[in-house]
Amino acid sequence: MTQDARCKNCQGEVESLDHILRRCNPAKTVWEDHKAIGWDREFYNSNFKLWIERNSKLKKKENDRTEWGTLFTITIWGLRKQRNEYVFNNIKYQPKQVSIYNNLASTISKAKDGSHTRITKNPQWVSWRKLPRGI
Repeated sequence: MTQDARCKNCQGEVESLDHILRRCNPAKTVWEDHKAIGWDREFYNSNFKLWIERNSKLKKKENDRTEWGTLFTITIWGLRKQRNEYVFNNIKYQPKQVSIYNNLASTISKAKDGSHTRITKNPQWVSWRKLPRGI
């Protein structure tokens, strides 16, 4: 256990949720990939709680396909997951890995707006049975 409260990744600021999710260089890299700063001038300067609330509720579509609130929330989860992988498993922080979660955000947005459903003319019934023991 360490007594050092600084961020393990950058050794700069004291580690806080605000630092991990918004101010640390890997987080900034991810947000720049999402072009968040381009449309929100207060992205890095607003109150942390308001930042979370405002961005997670935004319905603005990112690249005309993914709701910003969904992408934002998945990105927050990904940043936190990457940080935990680094701190607890010593797996190097990989900002590009967080960007891969965009596919998940896109799928969730499509499911929410119904554009990811497929209607078939010949539906098939599916049933489940209990597997025998040992399988």
